[in-house]
Amino acid sequence: MTSPRKWIGGAIVVLLAAVLVGVRHIASWDVWWHLAIGRESVRSGSTVPVDLWSYSFAGAPFVHKDLVGDLVLFGAFDAFGFAGLALLRGLVVVVLSWALWIATPRASRDSVTWLAATLLLVVAVQSRIIPRPLMFTVAAFPVMLALIERARRHLSDLPRFVRAHLPILALQWVWLLLHRGGLLGLVLLLGHALALALAWALHTRPRWRGVAGPRPLPSVIIASALLFVTAVGIGLLNPSGATLYTSAVAVSGDAIHRTGISEWAPLTWELARSVHPVGSALIAMGLGLTIGRLGIALIDPQRPSPVHLWHLGVLVLFTVQGIASMRWLSYASGAAALVTALIGADWTLTRGTAFRPRGLMTILGFLGLGTLHLLNPSTVGLGEKPERYPADALAFADEAGLGADVHNAFVYGGYVIWHGDGARRVLIDGRNDMLYPSEFFAQCAEAQHDPAVFAALQAQWPTDWVLAENTAGRESFTFLWHDPAWVPVFWSDPAVVWVRRDAHPDLVAEAYRVLDPGHLVASLQAAIAASATQPAVGARLERELQWMLESAPESARPWTLAVLYFHARGDAARRDEAFETLVALHPQHPMLPQLRGILDGAPPEPPTP
Repeated sequence: MTSPRKWIGGAIVVLLAAVLVGVRHIASWDVWWHLAIGRESVRSGSTVPVDLWSYSFAGAPFVHKDLVGDLVLFGAFDAFGFAGLALLRGLVVVVLSWALWIATPRASRDSVTWLAATLLLVVAVQSRIIPRPLMFTVAAFPVMLALIERARRHLSDLPRFVRAHLPILALQWVWLLLHRGGLLGLVLLLGHALALALAWALHTRPRWRGVAGPRPLPSVIIASALLFVTAVGIGLLNPSGATLYTSAVAVSGDAIHRTGISEWAPLTWELARSVHPVGSALIAMGLGLTIGRLGIALIDPQRPSPVHLWHLGVLVLFTVQGIASMRWLSYASGAAALVTALIGADWTLTRGTAFRPRGLMTILGFLGLGTLHLLNPSTVGLGEKPERYPADALAFADEAGLGADVHNAFVYGGYVIWHGDGARRVLIDGRNDMLYPSEFFAQCAEAQHDPAVFAALQAQWPTDWVLAENTAGRESFTFLWHDPAWVPVFWSDPAVVWVRRDAHPDLVAEAYRVLDPGHLVASLQAAIAASATQPAVGARLERELQWMLESAPESARPWTLAVLYFHARGDAARRDEAFETLVALHPQHPMLPQLRGILDGAPPEPPTP
């Protein structure tokens, strides 16, 4: 039996983990349009039945949305600002730990096993705990598994089994209200009903009784099926009605989303190693433990197993789905954490804790919290991650009087919607699976790199400016440099603003003419070479370089250009000053060795900032 002191210590570690996950800068593209929906619903007192924020589908029916989830997010933000969103994220961590605690039978609860499973799960799913309705599904999934686990303790007692499903039905309804990922709860309920029928059938074979689990009463199997049907009916009581079900099923099988959105992509060995190392390891461990424990039960039916074919089925189902599309990995991780907690607690109950070294709880806490911090993809702090979003580009657009309609990079649509607050309309945003047809989403994505597709969209929906993504390695609309109708008038690390010459002749004089936003180093070298015979080009180059340094003073790219520029001019003092600034701002940047080689007189391939 674990001492109360250790449970308190574990609870403190979980609370610290909640702080580490919650107090992070926001870097998700979709947060903003979810907040905008919540804000508009509160403001208008409506369900926002039609699109208000795009010009491509203005006024189109906007039937499905996670309205209640968006209202919760906006309510937290409206009441406490970004601290409210941090509180919700931290609460998800607490809920995950609570789910693993209630899933374990009271007699076998062990603080070390519980804390280890909790920390593994939180590290595995922390990238999905972001201020979107999705995070409610990340929290609800293991809670549903835990409540089903509790109900499984009453398979021979119909009244208690039904009573154990009352919180399950309540959770299922709230889950569907918050996020359409609640359909996963229905999958679990249906799967459990089928698993009970299988367990009943396998009990006719003595060898399989240990892996099938306790034999349910036939009335319990029938009740389980009826409870599933009840949950489906209750789920219809949501703002979107039956559309919640049909839209979720439709988008889950959409091949365009699987190829166009990173989180929908298949899991490869490289992604498992570099992006999801802890989740992949947790799933592999869960599968290994479950198969191993079931194997023991098959060999020796007298040794009851804490996990059964039901647990293996859930884990295998979501692992297979996670390999096909990475968005399912967090659910496979939840199932893996549950079986790890159950098997670990059972091992401790039968073997005792004498084998454990002293201070194991403390070691777990330090290792878990350290790993949680190191592997979190975002930086510590409240608010948005400045270098992630085009705030400065939008401020420039407002000051320059650019049009209300913007041809935007897909990822920036939600940000424009939120910050424009009705003053600006977008071509597309992250509601691509709720409002925009898949073919339109694919066309918009292609238009970011194909001038012919871009021209076709412009012919249908003309705009006077383009908001292009400028994140290193993800630059979009770079072909506009070769289109005489367009000029880049603003450059920053996240975004470039292009305008039509004929619509904004007053901005043409201050446009970039020498430095090509899509090919900075190559255009710098070309301008340096041209300046030998055309002094005006050199003067213009230095002026544009200064613009970049002013608009993005902490960016690696303009400082890299400055080093190369002053080096080519033979201005050692300014070159060394620029290089020292670059090192101070980005001491671990991979381009530094290349630059040092250039400065030392050994010209390798020019770096690409």
